[in-house]
Amino acid sequence: DVYKRQAYTLRIATTRPGYDEYCRHRVDIQRRVRAWAKAAESYYWPFGSDPKRQGDLHTETTAPFNQQLSEAAQERISATVQQLEELGQLPEAITARAIAHQGRIALRTLYKNLPP
Repeated sequence: DVYKRQAYTLRIATTRPGYDEYCRHRVDIQRRVRAWAKAAESYYWPFGSDPKRQGDLHTETTAPFNQQLSEAAQERISATVQQLEELGQLPEAITARAIAHQGRIALRTLYKNLPP
């Protein structure tokens, strides 16, 4: 049954328009088909049956990727402001450009992560 699905996938992949022109895996297409078939079979399952994969991708101990980026940006901003204060180079009217330039932070990142 597995071999039938792999043969079907191989036939479909190699008969699609543009395969000869654009596919860069013609030399190892059978190996690639086996790898993708194995990956798909461990991820997808028939409707109504128990899932084959275990666990959840997002656990409670892991912060979402965007939140991690935001926290890292906020830390860089805070460190830059603190460094400017210590060096006595913090302008009286704090400008976003000064912070962005000194901390090598994009203005867009700076404005997006300003404290409320």
